[in-house]
Amino acid sequence: MQHLSLLRFYSLWDIWVYNPSENVTVDERLYPFEGRCQFRQYMPKKPAKYGIKFWVACCSKSSYAWNMQIYTGKPSSGTREKNQGMRVVLDMVKGLKGHNVTCDNFFTAYSLGVELKKKNLTLVGTPELPRELLQLQGRKLNSSTFAFSEDCTIVSYRPKKNKNVIVLSTMHNDNQVCDGKGSKPDIILHYNITKDGTK
Repeated sequence: MQHLSLLRFYSLWDIWVYNPSENVTVDERLYPFEGRCQFRQYMPKKPAKYGIKFWVACCSKSSYAWNMQIYTGKPSSGTREKNQGMRVVLDMVKGLKGHNVTCDNFFTAYSLGVELKKKNLTLVGTPELPRELLQLQGRKLNSSTFAFSEDCTIVSYRPKKNKNVIVLSTMHNDNQVCDGKGSKPDIILHYNITKDGTK
């Protein structure tokens, strides 16, 4: 009965909730917390190291949150969740249409891009690739190599001698490269501008 009484407030709630710009960033965030909590996380690469982990979708321009979810640890069965990255992104973007989603290699996958397209959303992110696909031999500095399919574009960009940046996009479908310093592809520029929305 209590839930039914809340229904009349949903339209008002929808007005108050922040509507993000066309670009949304999905990532994890650690809220520093030293107290006792069964789902407190230890993340050695984060500045705080201990805290409560959130999955967050934020507007890439303002960093305002669109959606959040607390990570409560592994399921009680003890088995690892399969396709957790995809599940998190799909949960975080519920209710969005016509937006682009930017995320890192924990989340990014071709299959996620396909699922987002079904929901009128696009994806730009750094996919996890096998080492043998990251070879740089014979590649010039600041060079780009593109691969195209019906659903997505992948670019490999070499900014430094031993670095290969790979970005997958279902938003871009060309090989545009910036004329400025570094000759960065538009896909890389878009990723760099929108990747830090949850910071």
